[in-house]
Amino acid sequence: HYRPPDIDGTNDNTLDEFVEIHNPTAQAVALFNTNGPWRLDGGVSFLFPADATLAPGEFAVVVNFDPVLNPDQLALFRARFGLTNPAAKIFGPYGGKLNNGSDRVALEMPQAPDLQGDPVDWVIVDEAIYADQSPWPCGTDGTSASLQRQTWGGFGNNPLVWAGAPPTPGRANALVPPGGPIITQPPADRVVGTNAPAVFTVSVCGPQPFYYQWLFQGAPLAGATDAILTIPSARLEDAGLYSVVVSNA
Repeated sequence: HYRPPDIDGTNDNTLDEFVEIHNPTAQAVALFNTNGPWRLDGGVSFLFPADATLAPGEFAVVVNFDPVLNPDQLALFRARFGLTNPAAKIFGPYGGKLNNGSDRVALEMPQAPDLQGDPVDWVIVDEAIYADQSPWPCGTDGTSASLQRQTWGGFGNNPLVWAGAPPTPGRANALVPPGGPIITQPPADRVVGTNAPAVFTVSVCGPQPFYYQWLFQGAPLAGATDAILTIPSARLEDAGLYSVVVSNA
């Protein structure tokens, strides 16, 4: 999640940044070997604890604050992203920050040097050099969407294995059909006075054109087929649940 939405007028919400790693195999993966612990390298740097292990299918999240020494920020992070699993592995803080435009994030493991006394060599386990422009998925630069890997085969440097979708740190990603529309900013609740206008919007990425259908209490609204839904003069009977379906080819 390299550029979360701005908060309080700032353009660099680093506390909501994170890097997630996942063990998709059927065996436990130790994030260390006889040469020492693994690390994150690139725009951010982090050395995993010496005994860190990912169980089969397990996720771990690395954040820009200390989750042990800053429990209040940890609670805010968990609440913001719906991370309710108390056993979820959250590490931090990493050094540096994720660049808002383009950066490198690599998972590396140490390898014994060729000659005794030389520094430890680092071997890339996987990496991604992302960007906020094509061919990388749109909608991840300053919106509520994060870059999420959709398949585990091949290398993370392939933009086609990533999608932009609402963040799911510490748990499985929401798989997005190839070429399908991605809602990067869903409609927000509205509270208005009687006879005042109510406006709902939705932001979408993916191959265009998009087709919209707004619903009220689960029933389609006639003529409500744009990205913006406006109720010019709200009445009591207009209160309820609104939703929108977005599709493309």
